Amino acid sequence: MNRIKKIDGLRGIAALSVVLFHYTSNYRDDYSLPFNEKFDFKYGFIGVELFFIISGFVIYNSIKNVENYKEFLVKRFSRLYPIFWICMIITFFVTKLGHLSNRVVPTIDFFLISL
Repeated sequence: MNRIKKIDGLRGIAALSVVLFHYTSNYRDDYSLPFNEKFDFKYGFIGVELFFIISGFVIYNSIKNVENYKEFLVKRFSRLYPIFWICMIITFFVTKLGHLSNRVVPTIDFFLISL
């Protein structure tokens, strides 16, 4: 399937809204950042819902373009899991080295989750 630029744009908007929500509200509270509450981006939940809608559309189009379910699973796995593991490793080390005590995951849990 060819990429649809408008869908990629919506993904970007969804990702940005979630990041803004977490950075302006959750992180301010968790790490005592000096942000005024009037600057909170309270609509980050819309980004999550938008991701679910986009995922349904993309998965449907992906299924249309494969011969069987095994091909679909192999393509999905090879596309998603490498970046998932890279992000998990980076996040694990950033929280450990950054002493983010309320975000640290025990090492054994990290290895169990990443399987």
